Amino acid sequence: MLSSDGRIEEYNQAVFELTGYAHEEVPDIPAWMSKVYPNAEYRNKVIENSRQSRNRQIDIKRDVFNLTRKNGEERFVEFSVARGWENQSENK
Repeated sequence: MLSSDGRIEEYNQAVFELTGYAHEEVPDIPAWMSKVYPNAEYRNKVIENSRQSRNRQIDIKRDVFNLTRKNGEERFVEFSVARGWENQSENK
């Protein structure tokens, strides 16, 4: 989960196992992007896709990216995006 200023607020064990990076190593989106997408051209493509999706210029609910782990191993990872959630108990 992200804060409004781009800090990573929740970072679970599964993310650590996937990337090899501890939360302290990737405390915010710029740090995350530079670590898991070390190739600047590819990273910029990922950033642009994310920007367009956030601005609803394109409809990407899921996408597959080539993520680089801390040990240098590359993995294809499917990411899905949720734009918040609605408290269902308030609707009853």
